[in-house]
Amino acid sequence: RVRLSANLGSHLVGVCYVLDEPTVGLHPQDIDRLTDALLDLRDGGNTVLVVEHDESLMRRADHIVDMGPGAGRGGGRVVAQGTPGELERSGTSLTSMALRGELALERGARTGSPGRRETLRIQGAKLHNLRGVTFEAAFGEITGVCGPSGSGKSSLVLQCLVPALRGERPAGRWKSIRGAAGGARRVVLIDAKPIGRTPKSVPATAVGLMDPLRELFARTPEARMRGLKPFAFSFNSKQGRCPACDGLGATRVEMQFLADLWITCEECDGARYKPETLEVRYRGKSIGDVLAMSVEEASELFLHVPKLAALLATLRSVGLGYLSLGQSSTTLSAGEAQRIKLAAELCRAEGGARSIIVLDEPTTGLAKSDVRHLFAVLDRLADRGDAVVVIEHHTDLLAACDHLVELGPGGGAAGGRVIATGTPEELRADPASVTGPWLVRSAPKKRRRARRKKTVKAAEVGS
Repeated sequence: RVRLSANLGSHLVGVCYVLDEPTVGLHPQDIDRLTDALLDLRDGGNTVLVVEHDESLMRRADHIVDMGPGAGRGGGRVVAQGTPGELERSGTSLTSMALRGELALERGARTGSPGRRETLRIQGAKLHNLRGVTFEAAFGEITGVCGPSGSGKSSLVLQCLVPALRGERPAGRWKSIRGAAGGARRVVLIDAKPIGRTPKSVPATAVGLMDPLRELFARTPEARMRGLKPFAFSFNSKQGRCPACDGLGATRVEMQFLADLWITCEECDGARYKPETLEVRYRGKSIGDVLAMSVEEASELFLHVPKLAALLATLRSVGLGYLSLGQSSTTLSAGEAQRIKLAAELCRAEGGARSIIVLDEPTTGLAKSDVRHLFAVLDRLADRGDAVVVIEHHTDLLAACDHLVELGPGGGAAGGRVIATGTPEELRADPASVTGPWLVRSAPKKRRRARRKKTVKAAEVGS
């Protein structure tokens, strides 16, 4: 936004501006201001190209080019283009459906056992611009934290609540924490940080798929005849990995003052394994072939292997059916990394201690159709009794939360205090709420079916 302001003041003409998801991290009122600035650039005789998912910005565009029809291998084509009105009236793509309001999030009834509402509560948060804030979230509910950019949301949740729940000393950051069981609660932070920094980290390892996969290949007749154990099918083991690239599938070329390059290994052609390991087959596929498959393709191959089928179904449920199992984590987007972490949490055995799951703007980089998958997952986590806390600007997701806490009324020194709290319906009616007017546009449809039925249907859509 600083660079955009500088260009607005320069009064240049005939410039092509390219912006990559400029609305990330912005409150809806800031998105309106940003869009006004982009229109000013256009009116000044410039060309403005924007890669974006935000519906309000798309509606004010002159022309939309819609890529798809899916993601990954299922995309790569122009499926529709025209004015927003033309796409809304006659388009059949997911973007057209979003513009028509056909992808609204649906909130179901709670099926948790009735009784006392168990909560966690932090009092007197005073970090950065926070002014003695008290925050409360309930187990079995989705609590959204909203407010203008810079109002203190991350300071409250990521730098006060999470450290307090993990048992850290206050050091003046907060006064007290209640409901955290003395730091014994399981706290899961799902943010945009990568799941790994080298090609050795892949989606299959992140969700625990590799262990049962190695065991499956070790039980094949060919592996038994060769005396190969499960570790021989690990690309981290000397017994199975390609010696030329050490199981990375690529070799690194140092570029001194430039970023290093990763080149596909010439020995294994990116398969990561020794030739003798790749000779072992399950239903005609080597373990290298399996890692090259998408989640959807692998689901068909392992349909009758219960443990693998369940893990793959979880990846599909978060909208990652297009992702390759062996794709390097260094090539994943922030949104993909977050959804892989969510899938890993869903794979955790149910029935244990309830968790506190904190998400930092999980809709970053997601289209409306992907947000539906995300919400279905958050719904499942809340349904099993976890406390789900979401820092978010996406009004559709906020409108589907059980409870909202809004900080504001502005950013920096103008923020740092709770200005509204309650259900989305209550914030819509609260004149003190800055976010409430945008929630009116995103009111979710309610259903009277049992929550579990809704979740199953959402998972089927994702698959």
